[in-house]
Amino acid sequence: MERRQDNPENEEETSGVLIDVLPPISLRFYSNSNISSCDKPSLTSLCHQATSSTFEANGTMSENHRVRIYKSHKMNIVLILSIILIISRECSFLVDGFRILGICPSTSYSHQQPFQALMKALATRGHNVTVISTIPLKKSLQNYEDVDLSFTYRKNDCTGLRHMDAYEILTKNMKEANDLCAEQLFSEQIMELLKKNKTFDAIIIEQLWYHCYYSLVKHYNYPVLIGFLSVGNLPYVMDSIGNPDDPMLNPDMAYPFTNRMSMEERIWNILYTSWTRIYYRYYHLPKAQRIANKFVPETPLYDIDRNFSLIILGNNHVLGYPKPLLPNAIEVHSLQITEQTESLPKVTTVGESLPTAQHCDAKDIREFLDDAVNGAIYFSLGSNLQTHQLPSDPLTALCNALGSLKQRVLWKHAGDMAIQSSNIKFVKWVPQQAVLGPNLTAALLGSLALSVFNEVASDFRTLISAPSNFHPLSNSSWSFERSVNVRKQTIGKALLSHAAHPKVMAYMMQGGLQSLQEAVHYSVPLVVIPFFGDQHFNAKKVLDAGIGLTLNIDTMTEELIVRTITEVVENKTYSHNIKLISAILKDELVRPMEKAIWNIEHVLKFPNSKHLRYHARDMSWIDYYSTILLILLILTILIFICCACVVVVRKTAQSCLYSHMKRYKSKKN
Repeated sequence: MERRQDNPENEEETSGVLIDVLPPISLRFYSNSNISSCDKPSLTSLCHQATSSTFEANGTMSENHRVRIYKSHKMNIVLILSIILIISRECSFLVDGFRILGICPSTSYSHQQPFQALMKALATRGHNVTVISTIPLKKSLQNYEDVDLSFTYRKNDCTGLRHMDAYEILTKNMKEANDLCAEQLFSEQIMELLKKNKTFDAIIIEQLWYHCYYSLVKHYNYPVLIGFLSVGNLPYVMDSIGNPDDPMLNPDMAYPFTNRMSMEERIWNILYTSWTRIYYRYYHLPKAQRIANKFVPETPLYDIDRNFSLIILGNNHVLGYPKPLLPNAIEVHSLQITEQTESLPKVTTVGESLPTAQHCDAKDIREFLDDAVNGAIYFSLGSNLQTHQLPSDPLTALCNALGSLKQRVLWKHAGDMAIQSSNIKFVKWVPQQAVLGPNLTAALLGSLALSVFNEVASDFRTLISAPSNFHPLSNSSWSFERSVNVRKQTIGKALLSHAAHPKVMAYMMQGGLQSLQEAVHYSVPLVVIPFFGDQHFNAKKVLDAGIGLTLNIDTMTEELIVRTITEVVENKTYSHNIKLISAILKDELVRPMEKAIWNIEHVLKFPNSKHLRYHARDMSWIDYYSTILLILLILTILIFICCACVVVVRKTAQSCLYSHMKRYKSKKN
């Protein structure tokens, strides 16, 4: 029997192993002497058929064939064991899933969106999630249980908040938060939750103003406590983990300041952040303490507030400004942005001559945007503001200005509008991501995945049926690199061809953080009309980054609106800048959701570890400033002693000089 001498070392051990991880549905192993692949049971059977083809041709099985079959079975066993180990390691959470309680009492859809997305991702990971929320899931999800507090979700007219300063808004929000927290905490829904006698490994709470919910932390025996903010950072949130927050350098989101504050802006920033901390500590927390004590007596509210293991901030230094953060304060963004956007709804007329939010043109919204020869403008003031609540003068100016544009306008508007304009379509609600970005339905993604799988399976069949001396890396007519490039081109063309509509040329919005994140993600230039809260801060960031312009709702005119929109649409600088920021934002080591989940699981795996705890969190203001005060006191004493010495020496010198002069005059006389 003649043995092959091409590469004798390959007869003793498998070499030239290549793992192609681009298609996630396959693992491929190649060698010069044989090819073994493991993808699905059908492909494994094809391996055996290919291996036995030589036996059928020769009629007898040679020793070399027996060795090859033995090695093939050995490799299959090793492959199966390796895959089992990998799956058991990656999916261990399915066996030991953590029990997590999520608390998001806010009655704001924009706050609920990212929090709900995080909870759903944790449930998908295999953790048992219970969520106290004012907006429950529309569809049930495995490992996800809702505690429905939607009866407390009330929409108010928020347009009047633009006339209140930052101090008034904060006191108003904290007072209303305590009232809402008390209403929710003593509701039947919470009582039903307590009757179930559940235990939790962690509590993830919206760390905004709803601190009476800390009573549940004591009730469930102090599990790992994780804070979540759908906005940027707040001073008292940074204090809860001892994170440095220098008001001289870090602008608070209550004011439209950049990170390059003037002297006057720094003074305002210091005064506001200092007042916020004092009001929070000595007015808001005591009120929340009284509510919590009624629910769970002797709840140590302040101690709980200083015992967070992790803080998840719903912003990013790209959309805000860089600041020092501890390892247990992480920035994530755009959690509400999904890979699959919703499809655009179809809206038909009902025969009314007056177009309203309920009565739209005969064409559906997708066709309305598709047929926009000169592009389209999307106008929405978010979930907390409605355009029908605007004063008559600004609303009239908006209607006339938008109606005079050559672009089409998709306007989110809930009330009736006495306007006849062929370029405006009014809708009560529309999936925002479907408007701003490409719309890929689940069917499209499924067909693409099936297509890729079929083509990869054909690659396997090509390799399996190849001769024994075939090597994919040295073959000029076929290679995986060329095959992968073909797949990428196919998918890219399919994605482009299935875009839902032409790209929206500008997005008019109120300055909410989630809307800003979506606009940057899909690279749509902005026209911002801020009203209250962090909207002014975000609007200033839009100007500072050069990705759009702003308007004042009380001073804007029809001419100014047209000029602003035309500038944003026709000046390509804004489009270029927002595309650059979008690219920077997406160029991350891990996706924001993966980052958030990893950090949550990390603090759950090591709940009592001190490697993330910053000592400054345990220091009082007296301890923190005592060193500086001591140094100042010593310097003051030294300066006083020096001054006293100078005075004494001066007095002594003057006295000596006076006595000397007196003696001199007496001798002269």
